[in-house]
Amino acid sequence: MSFENLIITLRLGAMSVMMTQCHRHSVQYSLMKLTTDYISRSLLAMWVSRIAVLAVMLVMPLIARANSHDRMMRSITQGDGLRDATVSVIYKDSLGYIWFGTTSILERFDGVNMRHFPITGDEESAKWIGAIGETDGNCLWVGTGGGLWRLDKNSTELVRYGENHITKSVNAFANDGNGNFYIGGEEGLFMMRNGKLCNIAIESNVLSSANKVNDMTVDDGSRRLYVATDQGVYSLDMDDGFKAEKLGDSNMTYSAIYKRDDMLYLGTRNQGLWRYDLKRDALSGYADVGSNVVMDMFGDGNRLYVATDGNGLQVVDMESGAVVDSYDMSGSHGKSIRSNSVYSALRDREGQMWLGFYQLGVDFTMYSNSLFETYAYPPHLDTEGVLTRTILADGSRRLIGFRDGFCFIDEDNGTFKRYYASDMRSPMVVSSIRYDGKYLIGTYGGGLYVFDPERLTLSDFEPGYDDTFKNGHIFDFEIDRDGDLWICTSNGLFRHERDGNNVYYNRLNSKLPEGNIFGIFFDSTGRGWICGEKGLCLWDAESRQLVGDILPDKFIHNTRVRRICETGDGRLLFIYDKNKLFGSDTEIKNFGTLTTPVPLDNKDMDMLIDKEGWIWLITTNGLYRWDGNKVFYSYNFNDGLLSQTFFHSGSDMDDDGRLWLCSSQGLVTVDIDNVTERQRPYMIAITDASVNGIDSFGQLDRTGDNSYEMRLDNVGEVNLAVKVSGFNYSHPGDEVFQYKLDNAKTWSVVEGQHSILCTDLGSGHHTLVLRYPNEEKSEVTLDIFVARDNSAWLWVIVIALSIFGAAAVIRVKLKHRKERKDNDAGSDAQADNVQVERKYRNFNMSDDECRQLLKNVEEIMRKSKAYTDPDLKLAGLASLVNTTPPALSYMFNQYLNTNYYDYINNYRIEEFKRLVSEPESEKYTLSALAAKCGFSSRASFFRYFKRATSISPSEYVKSIGKNNRE
Repeated sequence: MSFENLIITLRLGAMSVMMTQCHRHSVQYSLMKLTTDYISRSLLAMWVSRIAVLAVMLVMPLIARANSHDRMMRSITQGDGLRDATVSVIYKDSLGYIWFGTTSILERFDGVNMRHFPITGDEESAKWIGAIGETDGNCLWVGTGGGLWRLDKNSTELVRYGENHITKSVNAFANDGNGNFYIGGEEGLFMMRNGKLCNIAIESNVLSSANKVNDMTVDDGSRRLYVATDQGVYSLDMDDGFKAEKLGDSNMTYSAIYKRDDMLYLGTRNQGLWRYDLKRDALSGYADVGSNVVMDMFGDGNRLYVATDGNGLQVVDMESGAVVDSYDMSGSHGKSIRSNSVYSALRDREGQMWLGFYQLGVDFTMYSNSLFETYAYPPHLDTEGVLTRTILADGSRRLIGFRDGFCFIDEDNGTFKRYYASDMRSPMVVSSIRYDGKYLIGTYGGGLYVFDPERLTLSDFEPGYDDTFKNGHIFDFEIDRDGDLWICTSNGLFRHERDGNNVYYNRLNSKLPEGNIFGIFFDSTGRGWICGEKGLCLWDAESRQLVGDILPDKFIHNTRVRRICETGDGRLLFIYDKNKLFGSDTEIKNFGTLTTPVPLDNKDMDMLIDKEGWIWLITTNGLYRWDGNKVFYSYNFNDGLLSQTFFHSGSDMDDDGRLWLCSSQGLVTVDIDNVTERQRPYMIAITDASVNGIDSFGQLDRTGDNSYEMRLDNVGEVNLAVKVSGFNYSHPGDEVFQYKLDNAKTWSVVEGQHSILCTDLGSGHHTLVLRYPNEEKSEVTLDIFVARDNSAWLWVIVIALSIFGAAAVIRVKLKHRKERKDNDAGSDAQADNVQVERKYRNFNMSDDECRQLLKNVEEIMRKSKAYTDPDLKLAGLASLVNTTPPALSYMFNQYLNTNYYDYINNYRIEEFKRLVSEPESEKYTLSALAAKCGFSSRASFFRYFKRATSISPSEYVKSIGKNNRE
């Protein structure tokens, strides 16, 4: 069958479906008229369809590839804080908050936290939210089954509005861009301007079903308001007193409406999807979306998104009328959701899809700016979701290593060749390099292969020379400035000279370290750094020998160095012990440990320096870019990374400066020219606050785009907790913030947390500054004003007056009271002595016994650090030293003149001083260090420390040059 005949057949089939659909819905259209229209347009339609089909065939793979993040869904349920799991409306406001309208409550979501706004009243049906909208000043409007509600900025409660006009359900809102806000519902259409409501009659008969508005849309171009009602669809001229015109003669009840060009798309609750042609004044059945119950509908470009109760969300191409994508439980288009009962839907400004369900909460696609791309070479290869181990990017050629082989791609000539486990002795590729026009491929346990990119053949390297090249591990390659090839293996180091000679080094014939040789690096002086399992040795280019034991004493020795790089200014960088950084000049005179602005503990690292001189730290738990000083960026899912797990030796940079990285979810790549200053859709927001555990949201005032203010009463101890969000709606644990309170010298870092605690705020003005790490333009300020405690001054005045009034009496009795006090003090001391004598009347220990017991206690404290147990009691300590509690009590009180708790806490204080002096202590808060020392609470630690040392812990830490947070 020819292509033209195929198109005609498809068109005839579509025609038959259209006629059947029209008959089923009893729409009175003449078959003759439809047939005549079809015949008159058939030739044009044939060519239009042909072009459309070809376009879809060409473009769809690109669309699917570009929108791969649409398949990554996240859910919000009652377990995540959603009070009501039936979500009827979803709205994103101008600040970036997502609002969920449910059957009983309004919910606000900031990407992490949920805030609830109840709807007052006893009638449950009146609480069903049918619409959410917004006017200037971030004023939110909510339509419910019982009327219209308003939520002002910073308000904690919804306020009923216009109850004299609107007492029944509100179903739709619309803005016309000229300050007019339209409200549609069971009681008709209303317009609000400058806070005043006026009714707009669609039909003069107030009881007409045409006055019941279910949805509407504003067309700015034609200045018309299109309204879907219980009795058809109407057009209102906004420039002619809202004169209403009914479109067509259908009296169907429409639940949703969307306009594009000269077409109105209409959804119903029982008769599926329809389309009205404004030019032709013709109504026709439209695409079959698999369910006749249309709950919500909107458009984006040439795509129509239709939410159904029964078949998920269907995406219709408005040019062809075909369903081209879907979000449903089957996941047939790769986008699986938890329910097909989609009651509400939204595609927000950032392209994220939000779907509200019946009784199951919300699913949404996670945000990504697609800075990084996952590599694909259609139709042969798509690495998304595929674990990749190595990459060699050589112009238009790609050599990609997997756990089960490798593939070769030449994009210029369209070559693709794949080798699998059955083609190799070991399929796990761990290294590769271009050498002498061919590619060397190192494997784990299968030796070394040579791949010819012209013949697409795979062969052994130097067959018969050494068994290592057949069965060993080949970890790394490097070419020196003389053109010699160096091969790092599990059986030593090989140098393959240009003339074909091979030189073999091992620990018996050279200074090579024992064990595996993992890598080699040649610096700008020609010196070679050989990284062994048990340490470093050097290649001296002048003497052409391996040398050892020449590095300074404080240089890194006898440890595995994982990677060495050199910056443009001649600085050598080393990664050793998995994740520690070390730096040196090429003369090995100035060297030392390096620290990144954000700690990277417990993350195995690799390293690469890009063409702009930035250092990329590639870890098993994140990707980072560092200028070597203070500027430090982290990258995550928001930037297009499907995985945070990257592999050592799995990175490369091509001649154009493009970076290639191997991850557990594919090969990702980024153009360094695009890695400029971070572009974020929203500023950091302070979304909630509490003081001493009490909700204080109402006191949080947003005073500008990047400024907030709180005015707090002085309640003695003021502890302020603020919640923050970047509105990225992705993985909350990926976000990293820095903050600084008042005049702190350094920035504190919170990773994966969205709450910041400011403790012990005294009266006066405090400033909290938040930002993304090292991004000054992202800084947000919270000014905190704590009122002075006037009650204290009042008490001072009252006491002063009392003292002044009673001064004469005090003078007369002062001497008498002093004598009485002295007598009382003597009596108290005597009573204390009597009490002690009674306590130990039947128990006595000699000084030698006390001395031996004290020695035993001190030994336990020194060896086992029993004091670090916060639950340690006198009886427990007695058991550890094999004595009785009375004996310990006697020794503490009578021999040491102290008590058990003071003795134990003194050890804890000394332990704290030791811990806080260590180099890595600054990543811990003071409270965390106190807990490590055995203090059961922050309050007891601070109280005892100050009593024992006369200064606070914070003051002590500053006195030794540390900056731990409290």
